[in-house]
Amino acid sequence: MHPRRRAFLAAIVLFTAALPLRSETVTDAMRVVETVRGVRFLRPVASVPVPRAALPERLTGQMAKGLPYAFSDWAAVLRALQLVDVPEGELLPRLLDLYQSQVLAYYDPAADTYYTVDPPPQGMDGLDQTVAIHELVHALQDQRFDLGTRAESLEWNSDAAMAYHALVEGEASLVMLAAVLAKSGMKLGEVLANEALAGALVSSAAAEAAIDPAAPRYFVEELKFVYLEGLSFVVDAYRRGGWKAVDALHANPPRSTREIYEVSDYLRRVSASGPALGATDDRNPFTDTLGEFHWRLLVGEDAARGWVADLVTVTFDEACNASVSVDSTWRTPDDAQRFATAYVRFLENRGIGTDVAISGSRVRVRYAAPSSRA
Repeated sequence: MHPRRRAFLAAIVLFTAALPLRSETVTDAMRVVETVRGVRFLRPVASVPVPRAALPERLTGQMAKGLPYAFSDWAAVLRALQLVDVPEGELLPRLLDLYQSQVLAYYDPAADTYYTVDPPPQGMDGLDQTVAIHELVHALQDQRFDLGTRAESLEWNSDAAMAYHALVEGEASLVMLAAVLAKSGMKLGEVLANEALAGALVSSAAAEAAIDPAAPRYFVEELKFVYLEGLSFVVDAYRRGGWKAVDALHANPPRSTREIYEVSDYLRRVSASGPALGATDDRNPFTDTLGEFHWRLLVGEDAARGWVADLVTVTFDEACNASVSVDSTWRTPDDAQRFATAYVRFLENRGIGTDVAISGSRVRVRYAAPSSRA
């Protein structure tokens, strides 16, 4: 997990299940990571156990560090954007329930420390070294590719932050899978060279990532995106050029969730040496870029295709009523019209009136939402 500030939609807590590790187990796992990845650690990584009873407080603290403002404000923005329907008082408990079922170890780049939770949940015994490998890849990413600093630089762009987290988690998952395959006498390159085996590898990872369907859909889809779409993205790079191609991803990370969904877009932009990633306006703390991931969630995959850019601003009056302004650009006028039609229909189905302006490939939508702090 990246403990620094994030954009208001990018407060994703990235953990995996684990057992408390002895120092020699951490050292062994670091050696495995170095062997698989072909990159050495610059320094040791400490491992600190966390009692299960302390986990909710730890998770709450990590989320607080990952937000530029209060959790209640973040929750209000999510409701104003119609991403969650959970009342304010219920959102944090539900989020903690989700994370406690999935989040049982994490690497903190600020402390250069790997934290583990004891005891593990039922059915997760025996995963200590496998999960240590995954989490220690994050330590390697921090030491070699400035994971913490890069995450902080994307604090006001949720779309770019999610894309970067997908790279980070996808790589960690692939290193972990490579280590598991090696124990069975199989080579990652040979498995990925076979379409059927490569598909089975990603599918098995998806099966293991099953999450309680009662959890808020928005957070479930966030987790699925960064782990599963991220794995597919990194697998594609590995098949093009092994771990050196993955190194190249860090040298020029994906800048949008669209580049994760559509690798061809990423490769086209990299080969064209596109302009530097623009920052959103940090003068308003509730201004952000949503990107294709969020639009898919709101209006569906078809209506979200053709996304190019967006800037979304949420403001609140003294009664806590929210006003939302969306300014988006699409590849073609047809893409813009399709998005506008779907978005207006989505909002009207929720009883929200809209003010819409379409000019060529640009769509501007404004609406007032009921109090988001109910």
